[in-house]
Amino acid sequence: MLAIIQENIKKINRQITFTDMVPFCVTLILIICFSFYINKENTGTMMDITYKENNVEKTTIDHSTIFASINGTTYTYSWCQGANKIKEGNKIFFIDDQSAINSGRRLSKLCEK
Repeated sequence: MLAIIQENIKKINRQITFTDMVPFCVTLILIICFSFYINKENTGTMMDITYKENNVEKTTIDHSTIFASINGTTYTYSWCQGANKIKEGNKIFFIDDQSAINSGRRLSKLCEK
């Protein structure tokens, strides 16, 4: 039985060529890249936020960060649809909903339930 298996493995090894291995390697690389992309997307929601309150600098990590565009009239949460379209340099952050409303903004329609 072992001799038959070894003989079949030798036949398979003789038949595998470089052109057979290229699609396999490309597929393997794509799967690895896709898994890294998915992992990055899942871990990318955490964000360090540094702000000053009463001249004391505080840092928090928040999954539902409230922010707005500098030039916009609405505010959004990090989990809302379209929130990732605001460039990092144009974001201003709020501690809570009330501070965003006090700045003259309203909740984005994409965040309303």
